[in-house]
Amino acid sequence: MNDNARVEKILQTAAAIMALPSTLIAIIVFLASGEILAMVFGPAYTSGWNVLIVLVAGHTINVAVGSPGVLMAMSGHQTAAMLIGICAGVIA
Repeated sequence: MNDNARVEKILQTAAAIMALPSTLIAIIVFLASGEILAMVFGPAYTSGWNVLIVLVAGHTINVAVGSPGVLMAMSGHQTAAMLIGICAGVIA
């Protein structure tokens, strides 16, 4: 097995290991987002449950796909990673 295949296997395994607990926590937050906000910040913040769900969904997807930006920077593709980041910032 060459180094690229080995690194790919390690990163796939790491992403899978991190995705399971992250997904379980996301499900809990989806089911009880209003209650969590009330418990942590007070009842005045329960109306922000939909924002919390969007943020948790984005974080869960980010965890599930791994760290492509870091991998690109470490493998000599930092210019492509930078351009993707700039484009994402302009679009957002």
